[in-house]
Amino acid sequence: LIQSHMNTFCVQTIELIGGHPTPLGGYFSLNYLNETTYALPFDVSSDEMKVALEMLSSIQRVDVERESLANGQNEWKVTFRVPVLPTVLALNSDHITGTLTLSTVNVIVDGSDNSLRSLSGRKPSIHVEEKVAGRPSYTGRYIARATGNYCLAVMQLEGGGLGANYFDNQWLSGEPSMEK
Repeated sequence: LIQSHMNTFCVQTIELIGGHPTPLGGYFSLNYLNETTYALPFDVSSDEMKVALEMLSSIQRVDVERESLANGQNEWKVTFRVPVLPTVLALNSDHITGTLTLSTVNVIVDGSDNSLRSLSGRKPSIHVEEKVAGRPSYTGRYIARATGNYCLAVMQLEGGGLGANYFDNQWLSGEPSMEK
């Protein structure tokens, strides 16, 4: 069942920068609380890093994206799903070969922030209200208490997608003119 979250998910970057004049190679490991991943190649895939992190007992679910740069440099973005408020990963780059100028972990999105914001002073909320039987279709609803301009943005989707109906009238009546 799809879930709504009132918080942003913590995102940490892991960077291995350098490679000039000697390209990077070797391996590194990540520490989380009192646990350490197995040795990860300097160019570990996002899928393999995800598996290594989720093997640690204190991490249940993460998503990992990797960006490969020149000379063996890499940057990974780790989005923590569970735990929601993680501690910062520690990077052990002692076994990286080549010219390593920077090896760091940074928090780029703090998971303690509330993802729903209101300018009116009221505390907003969003809830998943129903699942249509037989289809992987969910309905989330946000109800405004007063008229005005509102914007509800879906910032993160997990497994599945987002559907939209487009109407050719301001009352959203009749059949949609387009569905995506």
